[in-house]
Amino acid sequence: MKKLALAFITLAAAASSQAVDLKSVFEQAVSNDPQLAAELAAANANTQSVGLARVGILPQVAFKAEQGTSTLDDGANNLDGVESDRTSYSIQLKQAIFGAEAWYSYSAASATTDSALIELRKAEQSLVIRLSEDYFDVLRANSTLAAAKANEAAVKRQLEQTQQRFKVGLIAITDVHEAQAIYDGATVELIAAESQLDIAYETLAVLTGERYDRINPLKEALPLLGPIPADRAHWEQKALAQNLDVLIAQQSQASAKLNHKSKISAHMPTLDLVASYGVSNDEGNALSNGTDLTSKYVGLELNLPIYLGGSQWAGQKQAYYQRQAAERQLELQQRIASLSVRSQFRQLTADMARIKARKQAMTSAKSAMEATQTGYEVGTRNIVEVLKAQQSVFSAQKDYAFSRYDYVIDMLKFRQAVGELSMADIEEVNGWLQN
Repeated sequence: MKKLALAFITLAAAASSQAVDLKSVFEQAVSNDPQLAAELAAANANTQSVGLARVGILPQVAFKAEQGTSTLDDGANNLDGVESDRTSYSIQLKQAIFGAEAWYSYSAASATTDSALIELRKAEQSLVIRLSEDYFDVLRANSTLAAAKANEAAVKRQLEQTQQRFKVGLIAITDVHEAQAIYDGATVELIAAESQLDIAYETLAVLTGERYDRINPLKEALPLLGPIPADRAHWEQKALAQNLDVLIAQQSQASAKLNHKSKISAHMPTLDLVASYGVSNDEGNALSNGTDLTSKYVGLELNLPIYLGGSQWAGQKQAYYQRQAAERQLELQQRIASLSVRSQFRQLTADMARIKARKQAMTSAKSAMEATQTGYEVGTRNIVEVLKAQQSVFSAQKDYAFSRYDYVIDMLKFRQAVGELSMADIEEVNGWLQN
């Protein structure tokens, strides 16, 4: 039994240390991200607006039942204290025939519901971006830690070599002190990098509700594909037609416009069809002699509001300003969408060029370090120059890794700006990761 328990513990430890990919983390976030859950709940609540607005245009049926005791007094003491038991029930149907305010309100609510459906998609897009940023922030922290570890190890070796060369009298004590100072700084950077990685994992856990130990890194072969076609104006027009913030603003404008018309129509008459059926019985009442009295009614009801304390005028003004605000908000979102897609278009182009340049920079830094090391061995370079050359190599490697992460995130943000980002993009990026 102890062996079996030990086997299970070993298996669990291996599973917990296994690296996870972006798709697995995303699926976990879909189920556990509090922000996504809140955004979906708020959007679903807004989809009920049209159901609430139907009350003004659909039939309304009400049932009423009453039972009680009444005491009669005719003022002449002839019927003082005569009690009667009353039982009654009735059902009423009311159907709006004409009511402009109710119909405009219903149409405005329909636009609000359409906006809520777009907000559901926006919540999904938001999660794709937030999760991808947090995932690649972990990879950034990993790259920083890897560079810090390599730098600390390389500086430590150089420090040890410097100490040995000082002991045999090949160099001055100042070289040892300089190497020690640089090593101390490398140690501090390593501690900071370890802390930053831990923070990055904790930030990712906010979305997923689970703490990971390792995640899959990017493959070396990364497809560098820019927007096709490479026409910025084309993508700008697409953004104006598909960007979710623009679409939401359009629905908000439509809703505000219809709501304004609804408030303007508030002073107009309404016409309703009213039908009712009722039965009552007053036992002990001399007028009814205890028999059931039945009443039926079918008719038209006209209502014309004349003065409601100024609420109609105030409602119209409020709706007018809300309509103006929605129009300006739409204009703002269109400008933001245009700016965003133009910026992301340029950024993607710059990212691809930066990746190539930083890859070449790694080769150059390595060659410079080798030349500096050779110069140090022949006495033309000092230890500080060697250590700085080594740091340049590790920094170039980190910058190269960062440029690749930037490209992936900017590619997703570009698709978000255009309005084409979806959960399928997680699958695509996941294919770029090592297994």
